[in-house]
Amino acid sequence: MAIVLAFSSAPIFRLLANEGDPRSFFMRLIASLVHFIVVQAAALILGVLGKMTGNRIADGFALFFLFYGVMVTVATGIQLLQTAGLYNAQASLGTEGEQAALKRQSDQQASQPPASIPNGD
Repeated sequence: MAIVLAFSSAPIFRLLANEGDPRSFFMRLIASLVHFIVVQAAALILGVLGKMTGNRIADGFALFFLFYGVMVTVATGIQLLQTAGLYNAQASLGTEGEQAALKRQSDQQASQPPASIPNGD
């Protein structure tokens, strides 16, 4: 999680956050990491409860969450690899690419009509 939050101060954050879009790559990555944490916690809790109670049903759920947790770990790792790829691609653009992106963004803002200003009457 610290790796992802370290991006918040970098110029790449604008790319990952997609101007605050709730479905941005950044939010999907954070949701994936939170999902990973919750699944791992559930697997540990169910594993301990299954062993404490000797209940075969709880053991079965714990085994399911163990395998599911391993698959979620792989999926989260792949998403972190994609993040590293985006970071690397943005770094290869250098300041020229960053300036071009900022110019496109300012051009888009300039093409939008100005917001109406209430006159207080």
